Amino acid sequence: MSILKAKNHIYTNRRMNYINYKSKIIEELGVALIGWPGDGKVENPSSLGPDKGLVLRNALEKKECKWVILTSEKQEAWKLQNSQRKQDGEMVYGPP
Repeated sequence: MSILKAKNHIYTNRRMNYINYKSKIIEELGVALIGWPGDGKVENPSSLGPDKGLVLRNALEKKECKWVILTSEKQEAWKLQNSQRKQDGEMVYGPP
């Protein structure tokens, strides 16, 4: 998890929390996966079938899907966008 080291985040060998990806990963840590294949909705890789899993593996290998560090402005924009979507009645946090 070198991206977390770059943000001076103490890595505690916890499992990735894809259910709370938007709140725990994007909003709190300020990192995001960009280029997720298909519809772009990040899912738990262990729940993907073989076809989707292979597509994800290939995207990661080709660096079409990768982790990025968000600027503080982009991190704040995510928070505001998610807050507005939640106010509008959309289920933003939790299982998709």
